[in-house]
Amino acid sequence: MGCAIVVAAGLTGEDVKDVSRRLVKVSQTYYPDPGNKAVYERNYKVFKNLYRSNAENFRRLNG
Repeated sequence: MGCAIVVAAGLTGEDVKDVSRRLVKVSQTYYPDPGNKAVYERNYKVFKNLYRSNAENFRRLNG
């Protein structure tokens, strides 16, 4: 996420990863629970369908 912030801000002339490390401090890391794989797969399929069905709406909002 930090790299996205740096790029979105239009910062140039510095290594994006170095700048993002200075801007974003990681306080906790989450790892997926392998026991929830079926839930993750189901939800990802739903997310992809939602994204596809809303792509035109997102373009209109950003246009």
